[in-house]
Amino acid sequence: MKYWEFPGGFGLTPTGSNGAGIETFLDNIPMSLTREVLQNSIDAHQKDLDAPVRVEFKFETIQAKEILGENELIDDILPKAERFWKEKNNADTLHYLETFKSVLTSETIDMLVISDYNTTGLNNKNFASLIEGDAYSEKTDETSAGSKGIGKAAPFAASNLRTVFYNSKSTNDGDKFAGVINFVSYRDDEKVSFDGSTASYITQSRGRLFSDIEVPTRFTQNRQQYGTDLYVMGLKKIENWKEKIILAVLNNFLVALQNNKLEVIVDDETINELTLSDYLNSIKETLRIGKYVLSTDERNTFYNTYSYYLALSSENKKIFTIPEEWIEEYSFIEDTNDATLYLVLDEEHPTRRVLQTRRSGMTIFERNRINGSIPFSGVFYATGRELNIFLKNLENVNHDNWSSDREDDSNRKKTEQFLKALYHWYKEKVEEGFGNEDGEAIKAFGLNELLPMMAPKDGDADKIEDSGITSRVSNVVIKEKASKPSVTDEASESKTLDRIMAEIELGDGDSTGSGSERKGEGGGNSADNQYGHGEDEPGEQGEVDGGDPSVSVKFTEVNNPDYLKMKIIDVDSDNGMYRLIGITTKRKTRLGFSFQSIGENGVAYNKTIKDISSKSENQVTLHGSKKFSVEDLEVNKRFIVDFTIEDHMRVKMKGVTYELKG
Repeated sequence: MKYWEFPGGFGLTPTGSNGAGIETFLDNIPMSLTREVLQNSIDAHQKDLDAPVRVEFKFETIQAKEILGENELIDDILPKAERFWKEKNNADTLHYLETFKSVLTSETIDMLVISDYNTTGLNNKNFASLIEGDAYSEKTDETSAGSKGIGKAAPFAASNLRTVFYNSKSTNDGDKFAGVINFVSYRDDEKVSFDGSTASYITQSRGRLFSDIEVPTRFTQNRQQYGTDLYVMGLKKIENWKEKIILAVLNNFLVALQNNKLEVIVDDETINELTLSDYLNSIKETLRIGKYVLSTDERNTFYNTYSYYLALSSENKKIFTIPEEWIEEYSFIEDTNDATLYLVLDEEHPTRRVLQTRRSGMTIFERNRINGSIPFSGVFYATGRELNIFLKNLENVNHDNWSSDREDDSNRKKTEQFLKALYHWYKEKVEEGFGNEDGEAIKAFGLNELLPMMAPKDGDADKIEDSGITSRVSNVVIKEKASKPSVTDEASESKTLDRIMAEIELGDGDSTGSGSERKGEGGGNSADNQYGHGEDEPGEQGEVDGGDPSVSVKFTEVNNPDYLKMKIIDVDSDNGMYRLIGITTKRKTRLGFSFQSIGENGVAYNKTIKDISSKSENQVTLHGSKKFSVEDLEVNKRFIVDFTIEDHMRVKMKGVTYELKG
């Protein structure tokens, strides 16, 4: 008996293993799978039920022989595919087939079962688009979270077999079962052309189970309520699957959980409106889920999630509805309650962004560049029907951005106008809600691209020379300061530093870096030499009073470390006084630094440092006269260093970072 059907035709273009749909979800499989599956379940919510959508994740193991059509796949289909792709010598596809064979011939196979409840199940149109369709989907609600038809590939990305079984009990169209395999094309010599054509019969890569097969009760017996089950066969062996799914649920469906639209059970862990606070506080306190310790990137993302939770739940949150004049201005806005903006002050981990979401409560993306001086976080929640339809049409296939480019020509200008108005409304409400709490302005510029920021001198306040710096730090006002470098108002200083570090947008692709890319040969003679010397220069001995060398310390340059972001503040450049502020996302016992000036010949020279002192808890040590070290750098904690150079004028400089030994 044949189980699997691979449609095809004569002379078709074959498809290998790198299909665009699956490739989209391979970068972070647990997160992609969680987002796509949960949004589909939320879209299928039974409207007449007051209960939230419930989705359960269960990790199971089955015998390989329980895979429907296992022998057919091993003995017939796989050999044909192997012969076909060996002829083409395609390494990626052959590797996939090798993995497929290894998993399918094992005694047991890992399986992830995902089941939703309080949903409608798959009606006939939903089912057809899911099983047979490509790049489209059938949704019963125009405001649904998904609509592109691409997300259906996410479960296949989690499977070494790229095989998923579906079992559904529909409120309208009864029970359904199907199996789909996103395989590869192959030549099927058993197919003969009726017209005598000599072209080969090439199958499509997507196969499915014949509809008249007998379905084992294992895949159907547990479904008593309306809803859908997904069986991801041959689950990829990714460490900490459970914990990563939990983290993805919290980071991507915070608003849905908080508003009791969703409940998720991962093995024995239940996340819902009642348990949300406990989960968030526990993770914030321990930076772990169970025994799994969050990575640096995961911590930073989670801190954002926690701050957005405060915007939704804090007693001190501020709530704004959209402007009344927008009802007349935009046809897709019917009421001021069509969307709500929640804002909160968060001194500990402010995002200075607004999380944007629609009716489903799934995170779309975070709007930044709103206000660099106020430590706030916000959530924009669009609930109006027409507004949801409008925003949904602006989303890309990953549902993580709104772009006016996706509109047709007749609507694009109005769309651009609305998105711009929304952005400025965020800025206005942040300012209205919290105000600009300190009026102190400072001059700031990046260490990696340190160009002079020219401020007006006494008696010449209306003249500001162009420094050549693009306006990345939009909220910093240039203001002449007294020559005294110290700042006596510690509270004001802290807020100022917060503002400067906010402009860095740590981890968000800001151009401000942390060191040079010195790739040329030693001596500064290479054509590729941007800043001077080669990559490794010998260590420099420090000096003590009297000129005697101290213990030798080797400085090894680190080119653009991604864990480090820094800014320089011009305290009083007329007297050579500057301040360095930095943050690292990795704990470092000690790092070294120097500042370089670019000469007219293009060669970089280390600046002589006359004086140096720490303004944070970190110990700083001057090594010789041109390099210094900073000790005990903690994760996400600022280190602050005041230093004085010989030049009594603004100069072009570059910053260099070093790892230290000795």
